[in-house]
Amino acid sequence: MRRSERFTVGERPRLDVHLPAGSIEVRQGGSGTISIEIEAGEEDVSVDHVGDTVSVRHPTRWGWR
Repeated sequence: MRRSERFTVGERPRLDVHLPAGSIEVRQGGSGTISIEIEAGEEDVSVDHVGDTVSVRHPTRWGWR
């Protein structure tokens, strides 16, 4: 699965990533935007945008221990 998204953010953007495995590459981009590209297998990845924060997470199936 390949997914691309772009989000409008303010002067102090934040990218919050919580994934159990894999790699991430962060590059400087244009002011006021966060662009993401995700390549994943069958696993779900949730992407949420609230204010100046974009969160990328793998939904847990077992909850917190």
